[in-house]
Amino acid sequence: MPAASARRASAKSSSCAPVRPGDTLRVVTDIVELRLSASKPDRGIARIRQVTINQRGEQVMEQETTVFLKRRPVLVANLSARS
Repeated sequence: MPAASARRASAKSSSCAPVRPGDTLRVVTDIVELRLSASKPDRGIARIRQVTINQRGEQVMEQETTVFLKRRPVLVANLSARS
């Protein structure tokens, strides 16, 4: 499984304003929290917040999602070689 693979654990969303045909939308994504999985050391958990904004700068939707992510292997440097 590649490092970018993710599985959604939970999501909550709310609509703030209507979206009409012809609207131009943009999404702003923030990583709210990153933590290691307590039960699976090769996995991490990310909480992501996404806000959708229309062309008038109005927030039309907000969503917060928690996803499970496969972690990249940790490379350990050989510190004794530097002595």
